Amino acid sequence: MKKKIGHVFSGEYKVGNGIFTVVDSLLKNINDSKFKCILYCKKKENLKPIYKVIYETDLSFEELLKKESFDLFVFHGIFFSDYLYKFYLCKKNKIPYIIKPHGSLVKNGWSKNGLKKKIFFFLGLKYFLNKSNGIIYINEEERQSSLKLKAKAYIEPNLIEINIQSKKDFSTKVRLLFFSRIDFYHKGLDYLLLALTLLNKDIIKKLEFEFYGIGDDKNILKLKNFISKHNLSFVNYRGAIKSDSGKAEMFAKSDILILTSRFEGYPTVITEALTYGIPPLVTPGTNALFLTRQNIGWDTKLDSLIIANQIEKSINEYLIDKINIRSKCISFVEEHLGLDKISVTEDLYNSLLKK
Repeated sequence: MKKKIGHVFSGEYKVGNGIFTVVDSLLKNINDSKFKCILYCKKKENLKPIYKVIYETDLSFEELLKKESFDLFVFHGIFFSDYLYKFYLCKKNKIPYIIKPHGSLVKNGWSKNGLKKKIFFFLGLKYFLNKSNGIIYINEEERQSSLKLKAKAYIEPNLIEINIQSKKDFSTKVRLLFFSRIDFYHKGLDYLLLALTLLNKDIIKKLEFEFYGIGDDKNILKLKNFISKHNLSFVNYRGAIKSDSGKAEMFAKSDILILTSRFEGYPTVITEALTYGIPPLVTPGTNALFLTRQNIGWDTKLDSLIIANQIEKSINEYLIDKINIRSKCISFVEEHLGLDKISVTEDLYNSLLKK
């Protein structure tokens, strides 16, 4: 009989949410194995996942536990006050649970709204975390950069469906891509935009820079105003991506991904870019410095001048060896991050269920 695993996220099921990019891929595939997985989340219209979803608006968590029997729960994210009540119900019903924080425990991230987070931590979050059967980190870099806890640590990479796409058109210019939420503080856009004003004219002639992503009106207006004020004619904001086909089209015409985050868990967009042969340029806050070690990307510090220098370096190196670089990116994903490695998750669940 299949073991039933409940995945819990107190957010809406919607396209573009990084957590759901991961959960979607996982639940679509692990249900083919010995586990029956369901997602419990807030309701969102016009989405038809191929796995079972139960919405909070239709059934409370307490009612869910009375109606169905679960062997394990996986909580995604941590900053939801209702998790404390769900944690209490899990303990009351003797159901083990594990937590995948998706970067929420990274220490640098606690500098934003730090007081609120610390108050929430001492009011109950630390008990939710430490009483769990384990914390799942995306990679070792995330674990090392996160708060130290009593709960056991596990590593589970964010695996994705590999749909290798060969780039058909190579523009005469190198196309740099930023694809993430438009959030100046979190994503380090203050440093990145200033870096773009420091690029030398010869490099500018070689590149096009495109921003994609959702964001609040304040941040988007700030981005547009900066581009206009500094006359960055090679830079454009293209808005949000609202479909898989739109995402595929965006990646297909891009050459280098750049992320200058102050803090992350590990952005799934990095793996998505690699499947298209796109090498990333990242800050330490992305927890993706393995890219440099594998020679499939570049790293930079959160410093505008250094970012500018690294952009120039990445463009020049890419132009010299782009076919080889792109091939190595695709090979790395195929070897390490494809869904054929889902046995890592299966082994993790099995180890917890045996206890």
